[in-house]
Amino acid sequence: GVVSSSRREAHESAWCPARVGQDENDEEEVKPSSKAGLGGPRALFSSLCEAEVVATFGSLRCLRFSMVQQDMFGAADTGGALWYADRVMAEYLAGGGLDAATSSGVLAEVPGARPDELDRDDAAGGCTAEQGRRTRGLALALGCGGVPLSGFVAAALGWKVVLTDLGIVLDQTRQNVRRNLDAVRSARAALGIDRDEVEDDIEVRELPFGDEQALDAALSRWHAPSEEAGPLVLLCSDCIWKPELHTILVKTFVSALQRGASGGGGGFTGACALVSFQKRSPTNEALFMKCLKEAEVLRFERVDIAEVLQLVQWPSQVGADTLRGCDLVNEFQLFRLTLAPAGAPAPVGAAAGAVAALRAPGADSSRRRRGWRR
Repeated sequence: GVVSSSRREAHESAWCPARVGQDENDEEEVKPSSKAGLGGPRALFSSLCEAEVVATFGSLRCLRFSMVQQDMFGAADTGGALWYADRVMAEYLAGGGLDAATSSGVLAEVPGARPDELDRDDAAGGCTAEQGRRTRGLALALGCGGVPLSGFVAAALGWKVVLTDLGIVLDQTRQNVRRNLDAVRSARAALGIDRDEVEDDIEVRELPFGDEQALDAALSRWHAPSEEAGPLVLLCSDCIWKPELHTILVKTFVSALQRGASGGGGGFTGACALVSFQKRSPTNEALFMKCLKEAEVLRFERVDIAEVLQLVQWPSQVGADTLRGCDLVNEFQLFRLTLAPAGAPAPVGAAAGAVAALRAPGADSSRRRRGWRR
């Protein structure tokens, strides 16, 4: 894909020495504009080109978020738009994915609305107090971009959330946080979550992959040995597109999971990571899976999201013909990562199977389909 020079410079300066974070008091209101511009005819063909994007959910219909986007040819580059893999991740979370991810049970079934239940007209818009009585903890969103949809869903479900990316996109992230505080507050009320301190529960920080000091800073507010913070869940959507970042991204997974492990020195009761992506390059994706496999302290398993994909509220630009001609289960991947038990052998067969599936013939067909191209 094409990456703007400003975005590339930010990446290359941040992935080695840590950059000095921008003072939050100096932030500017982000304007959705660039040489290419947003809206107009381009927005008719891709939701990624809309100046504002609205997200709703099939499994939790009281959730609705409105966010500004930045042009992919502007300073924020790929970090300024809402990518489809994060829509999938967000729907998974809305349907009970945080509970499933933090349990030791089978991940194939996620509690939430079924496709045949979507026509019911609940007074709470599909949200009930029973749905609000779920696990609570800390969600650390890595590479969340300026449109951190899955982070907003976690916040609406009562989780504390730290949204992280490079400084070049965080003004937009903060702007979208401000735009959606009332939406998070309303969702919590509909779900019967008695916690109105929304501003205190959402934090925005710079965190380049591989930066241990920035990771410590992101967790320091919540990593209190004297308190039980609940589980730690890492959220990471569509961040594997640059193979040179795979190693430090996996390093960040490992470091964060070690900090969040029960007995790891803080108040967390356990930790896992949810990693989603849309298949575009079988070579790149196989390299990422190989990197996961080589991190012997990690275990990873693919999450069954077949029912979740039926509930995703795709933007209007993704037409029915596109959906009918697409194998969504193959198109979108979601993995759960955990630390391996001490002394446990690596599950070579499962890891090799995941890599082989990504290299299978036709695995790159998504890159040739209009409407899905990054």
